[in-house]
Amino acid sequence: MKKFNFSYDKENDDLFLYNHNSKSAGSVEVGDIILDFNNKKELVGIQINKASEF
Repeated sequence: MKKFNFSYDKENDDLFLYNHNSKSAGSVEVGDIILDFNNKKELVGIQINKASEF
């Protein structure tokens, strides 16, 4: 299992979970959640908008 780092943007209330060794090739938005995938269709990042409400 790959390890994910995280960061939080307090001003915009966005939480980011990401694999710093991978690059996103595309995204899928599902409501307030954005899933980033690499070119092998592996999950490499997650963004949660309005994280404090989630």
